[in-house]
Amino acid sequence: MEGTHVLPFTLQLPIARGAKGSYRSEQAEIGYIAIASVRVRSFSEQQGGIAHCFQKMDLHPYLNPTEVLSSAR
Repeated sequence: MEGTHVLPFTLQLPIARGAKGSYRSEQAEIGYIAIASVRVRSFSEQQGGIAHCFQKMDLHPYLNPTEVLSSAR
């Protein structure tokens, strides 16, 4: 079916260790990539294919909103 399709998903991250962020310089780049593979097939075809999608992403440390937004003591 033609059109835009949305595939919601969840991703478990190890909060205890925290996200390490990313690093960029002129010589190198270290970061995270989300990769998804989707099996596609037309109703009229016997065989289909697999579409691979990827997106660069930045991960940031988890901050507890209660602690961050509380007044300074």
